[in-house]
Amino acid sequence: MKLSIVIPTYNVGSYIETTLISLVSQSKVDFEVVIVDDGSTDDTLNIVKEILGKSATFKYKIIEKENGGVSTARNIGLYQSMGKYVMFLDGDDYVSHKLVERIDKFLDDENDVVCWGFNKVDTHQMDITNYFDKYRSNLKTMSGIDTLKYIIKERAMFISVGSAAYRKSTLLKYNIKYTEGCSNGEDQEFTYKFLSKVNHVLFVNEVLSYYVQRIGSISNSYDIKRFDVINAMNRTIYYMEAKGNNKKLIDIANSIKNEFIIGSFLFNFNSCLNFIETGKSMKAKINIIYREIDKYYPKLSNEVLSIMKNYKGNNVKMKIKIRLFLFSPIVYNRLFSLKNFVDK
Repeated sequence: MKLSIVIPTYNVGSYIETTLISLVSQSKVDFEVVIVDDGSTDDTLNIVKEILGKSATFKYKIIEKENGGVSTARNIGLYQSMGKYVMFLDGDDYVSHKLVERIDKFLDDENDVVCWGFNKVDTHQMDITNYFDKYRSNLKTMSGIDTLKYIIKERAMFISVGSAAYRKSTLLKYNIKYTEGCSNGEDQEFTYKFLSKVNHVLFVNEVLSYYVQRIGSISNSYDIKRFDVINAMNRTIYYMEAKGNNKKLIDIANSIKNEFIIGSFLFNFNSCLNFIETGKSMKAKINIIYREIDKYYPKLSNEVLSIMKNYKGNNVKMKIKIRLFLFSPIVYNRLFSLKNFVDK
């Protein structure tokens, strides 16, 4: 079997039907689905069992476990999967009915990872953003390091959770897995570490996955765990620098430090300001955020502020953002709305 699709589920009863129907309707059915239910307390499991029991023409298994977080669920699914390649699909996202058919011929033991475009959509399946309006469409075969360069330095492409299939033997060889307990950035950490180890990446120039933006998710609500992404990127930098002798990889690690970490901190700080409860002054909101960051991530604020003050990059837009934020987070928030600030 070439492909296993691992789906962690936790209280996604309102969304999982769309996810499963997108798999049941695949034009090619030679694949496996591994559902790992992370202790759902709603009707998620019943819906999964009913739909797969009646309609699945592919192999599937359902694993039930106590709640432990999405990373734990994904790792269990990875180890329990039987395919040569494994992809991860969240239980509120879905894929094109031609996904398996379009990537099947590339799952050939030569490519370490096969990836493709994805659109962001709302809960009514209406496009919010189209992948190729933002990223390049003339990619094909690349090395892992070149892929990292396109993602991090040139921002010419992006790989989301549900837009890549990884060769399982390579994941196991390098013991690459999701960091358990991490709530934000664990997917990028996983992908970047994997790319730093491999030589063959193939990009399919089509939109084959759909990433649902829903109210209440960590990206659309106030949640201090947003800042997990900083620790995730610090672990990634350490992982890349551990090789020591790869100048290209060290350059990418420096870009993560000077661009990604600063950008993520600014974005998540600004997002928290926009989503925090109303009725408080902006100064009070800022103090709340800093207190919570210091509580859950000691020293993180000072470390990132130090990186900002010593920024040596050539990104003019980033320089302006840094100066504005250091001058006043209030002024920064007023000038950069949440919508216009998204900068992946």
